[in-house]
Amino acid sequence: MDCLESLFAKALRLESPWEIKKVEFHEGSGEIKVYIETTN
Repeated sequence: MDCLESLFAKALRLESPWEIKKVEFHEGSGEIKVYIETTN
């Protein structure tokens, strides 16, 4: 998990079995997309 994914995991208080799969930032629209999945 990279630094940005770790930051969002802590901010969202995610615990096992949930984890951040991917974070995308779309500058034009200002959207942040956080993809979450289970580790099962």
